[in-house]
Amino acid sequence: DLERAGLSAMWLGESDPCIDFRQRAFGLRVNAGENRPAAALAMDLCVDHAGRHREAVALGWVQQAERMLEGCDPCSEVGRMEELRAVIALHLMNDIEAAAAHYDEALRIGRLVNDPDVVAQALAGTGEVLVRQGRVAEGMRLIDEAMISAVSGLLGGVTTARVYCITISMCQALGDIRRASEWTDQAVACSTRPGMGDFPGDCRMHRAEITRLRGDWAA
Repeated sequence: DLERAGLSAMWLGESDPCIDFRQRAFGLRVNAGENRPAAALAMDLCVDHAGRHREAVALGWVQQAERMLEGCDPCSEVGRMEELRAVIALHLMNDIEAAAAHYDEALRIGRLVNDPDVVAQALAGTGEVLVRQGRVAEGMRLIDEAMISAVSGLLGGVTTARVYCITISMCQALGDIRRASEWTDQAVACSTRPGMGDFPGDCRMHRAEITRLRGDWAA
């Protein structure tokens, strides 16, 4: 229940309650000896604190997750850990080669354990790395592939939003408004299906920017 409350608070943009719920859930998971779910919460809390610009706290949660996954067989949580290491390497350390290696390992694990969320985020992340290396066409093809999974309803809500965010951010950085517009239309259609959610706040901003560039001021 605490985990569900934390997820609900995240979608509502209530960062502090989200963190409180997740930290309480983390304590309960640890006390129950449930290391993999606890590690998943630690990774969520890393992202939560990073979004609040608390870098030291975020890295502390990464260390917690790493400790709990030591010696763990390949699983979704280990795949997510590799993705998180890739994000840290890419965005904090500016180490593109290390980011590429971590995304490759995340993709391998995601395919091994058949986790579409891990696979999609690893594809999108690898695409971003390739774009930064100047291999734009190759990178955007991987990002397009990840978006197919997102708009097909194969991913969880959080992963869908993250893949969309990476896609639109890359399109905007490259000035590829046509591609951004096409994927935004697909994402809008996806969000209206039963069981799918609407856009969170930052995704709505991307959507509004693309709509404005098309001249649809009322929308």
